[in-house]
Amino acid sequence: MNLKTIHQKVPAATFLRVSKSYVVNKEYIESFDNHNIYIGETEIPLGEVYRAAFFDNYAGGFMSGEA
Repeated sequence: MNLKTIHQKVPAATFLRVSKSYVVNKEYIESFDNHNIYIGETEIPLGEVYRAAFFDNYAGGFMSGEA
């Protein structure tokens, strides 16, 4: 089973696809910047393809997602 299939099976309101390799539970996101998401001491890269959707869904469009 690939990550796309798993992401389709989990609640979209809770889990966000942030790169080709990561789906994160938005309730655990502690901070983020334009390129990374931080959960505890873990740094997760924010993929360019997923960046705009992340800012729209998580940050409510607060940040544009452009560098």
